[in-house]
Amino acid sequence: MKNTFQCSAQVRQIKTLVDGGNVLTIDTQELKPDDMVVLFQLKNKQIWCAFKETEVIDTDITIPDDLPEFKGEKSPSKRLKDHVWQLWDKCTNKNIEFETYWRNYVNKHCNAIKEKLP
Repeated sequence: MKNTFQCSAQVRQIKTLVDGGNVLTIDTQELKPDDMVVLFQLKNKQIWCAFKETEVIDTDITIPDDLPEFKGEKSPSKRLKDHVWQLWDKCTNKNIEFETYWRNYVNKHCNAIKEKLP
């Protein structure tokens, strides 16, 4: 796997966010200067993570189909989900959980597209 950075680390803290995301605090062991450079180049960038108790190898990774068009940009599906969360947050009484609202929203729009197909 090209252009990957891997190091041993420990997940120290996990916080949940209202939009369903999470904040992870990860502690690494002491890193070599070259690894530190690579790590700092990732700061504030959209990245993909893989977590495993042993070293991650190529066959452990599945590359997602909906990668962002530009570096640091959210994928189109992530952008849509974020906007639907804002709709749920500001325009509903929140009587259902967001994940249920999201699934209903997607199903409704998928069905509308299916109806237009010949």
